[in-house]
Amino acid sequence: MGRMLDFLKELLDDTTSSLPDVLPRRAFGSWGYYVDGRIFALAYAREDRLGVKLPDSAAHAAARSLPGASEWAPHGSPMSGWVLLPAEMLDDREAVQAWVARAFQLVRAVPASALRTPGKRAVKGPGATSKKTPRTPGSGPKRAAARKKASPRGAR
Repeated sequence: MGRMLDFLKELLDDTTSSLPDVLPRRAFGSWGYYVDGRIFALAYAREDRLGVKLPDSAAHAAARSLPGASEWAPHGSPMSGWVLLPAEMLDDREAVQAWVARAFQLVRAVPASALRTPGKRAVKGPGATSKKTPRTPGSGPKRAAARKKASPRGAR
């Protein structure tokens, strides 16, 4: 790990130490901080900054209005609700803690289904249950492709 990533992780470790049920783990080549299986903060190594997930539009707008703040757009397209905090804020632990705590509260308050992107799977956390729909035998895309190949063309 690089020195800056170590610093960002330590900063997030400190600012989340009083928050319940926080689980740090590797995410996006950096460190993500999760509650109830959902990410709310990120030590983003690529830009040496902290990111927070703010699913509330007023909180998101307030964070974006901070001088030096920006959208988190790891592949050129902004990630919904994410803000990279200003680099200058790293020297102000109280400000970082306030934004991280706000992200924690907002993400925890939003139902898991509301944070999902259509077509994407939600991150499972401790205590999460899976509600899989039973599949009918012989169904699914692999079975359909196998049936297509097995069917002789032009057979009379």
